[in-house]
Amino acid sequence: MRMKLLCLSLIMTLSQIASAQDNIVPPSVSAPRAVLLDPKTKQLLFSKAPDQRALQGSVANLMTAYVTFCRQLEINRMASGPVSLRPALAGHA
Repeated sequence: MRMKLLCLSLIMTLSQIASAQDNIVPPSVSAPRAVLLDPKTKQLLFSKAPDQRALQGSVANLMTAYVTFCRQLEINRMASGPVSLRPALAGHA
């Protein structure tokens, strides 16, 4: 009897899951373009205007340029050696 109740409960749960999947409403996306892929299966899960052309992410490009510039400044400072004020002060003594 207990096994029958367990099986009945499992069947009811699975049927509820199946009916819930049929009632899935796509998300409301305010962006003009969007693509959502499953990383494991590479299956397209959602898309909005996927064939519309778009510019590359300018914020990411600016951040890359900023980090590169900062690193180059650090490299230039390390290459120039330690900075000392003694030579500059020696001429004013």
